[in-house]
Amino acid sequence: MTARPKLLLLDGTSVVRRVYEAVPGDKTPGRLDGVLQATMHSIMRSLKEHQPTHFLGAFDAGGPTWRHGLMPTFKLNAPKMDPELREAMPTLFDRMSEHGFAWVCAPGVEADDVIGTIGVKAYQRGFDVIVASNDIDMCALLEHGLSVYGHFSKEWRGVDWLSRVHGISPQQVPDYLALIGDDRKNIPGVRGIGSTRAKGLLNQYGDLESIIQNASELPGKHCYLIERLGDELRLSRDVLRLKLDVPVSIKPAELALPNRPREARPARVPTEA
Repeated sequence: MTARPKLLLLDGTSVVRRVYEAVPGDKTPGRLDGVLQATMHSIMRSLKEHQPTHFLGAFDAGGPTWRHGLMPTFKLNAPKMDPELREAMPTLFDRMSEHGFAWVCAPGVEADDVIGTIGVKAYQRGFDVIVASNDIDMCALLEHGLSVYGHFSKEWRGVDWLSRVHGISPQQVPDYLALIGDDRKNIPGVRGIGSTRAKGLLNQYGDLESIIQNASELPGKHCYLIERLGDELRLSRDVLRLKLDVPVSIKPAELALPNRPREARPARVPTEA
């Protein structure tokens, strides 16, 4: 019986930013080269761990995305990528291409959206798909048959993990995050509702819309707050959902390892990420 092909999708922006923060030293060319080397090592470590037949590293292009169209304040206070790291990204992309590692940097969307779009498409075409990322947002992809692995925590984040750690299902991830808020993304949440209360509400009512519709039943200030913030919560949920129909031209079969260098795909310097 022929083994199913295995596609590894790596959240490249998360990896390079985490590595940049971890590598000590002043902002010198030597340190920056160390960051790029450590990032490549981290990518190769992921390949060794998962032994995929196919691979793609997805990176944020920076600048406005469709989420800013819905919520102009999205990620308003998020730390920007340091200029020196931003300018070094084409070098990282060149090194990935030299090793035959495919990468993508699509404007107008986030890397998560690209990962979700390609991952779901690949799964539907018979691939086993692993998403390497530390963001809980990506656990929403469990609903579509994908596997999620914490790249730095080195743990599988399956349905059982999500239920044990957060008490929710994959379908409830955007609702949960809308309720508790996310400072990094400038998602306000509901004052006084933390992870425990959000989990309890979702277990009782099923989804955010049902919580809003039944807000009058809730005790104390939560009744008033959720009734008043209903439209804002719906907007937060919509912004936090992954976009699974990104118009990317990459086909899963094109990502077989080793990949030929993508000389025709110019490195696009991220502008804001």
